[in-house]
Amino acid sequence: MEYARNNVGDGGFIARFSDGTVTSAAWTALPFYIAPLDDTRCVDVAGGRDASRCADRPVCADNDPYATCKALHFRVPENWAQPAFDDSSWPLATEYRASDVTTQPAYVDYARLFEPARFIWSRSLKLDNLVLARYTVHAPPK
Repeated sequence: MEYARNNVGDGGFIARFSDGTVTSAAWTALPFYIAPLDDTRCVDVAGGRDASRCADRPVCADNDPYATCKALHFRVPENWAQPAFDDSSWPLATEYRASDVTTQPAYVDYARLFEPARFIWSRSLKLDNLVLARYTVHAPPK
């Protein structure tokens, strides 16, 4: 969570690598920590941990969040960064405009330097706090 102590945060990831790989909707992205939530049942855990049906600003954040807000934590697989890891069940990343991720000029203006990369995240910019993103880059043919 960012800004005030109990405000919902926002996420977003953008990258352009020297080999030409860029972030896009071709990547996979799966949340492992989703919060704050009024009720964890709003998250579709069978559909790739989709929190998009949950309130972006839960009521609990305005009350006593330490007493009433809920969170979902999922175990991060130890081998998630290994090339052989099977992420075929992970949902594809969602692309966002820089202005969807933040209105801070430093980030919005800086995104142009990463073109054609796009900001990616899971389906909920606001509630998905720990998101792992994967993309497999194949070696060029010899």
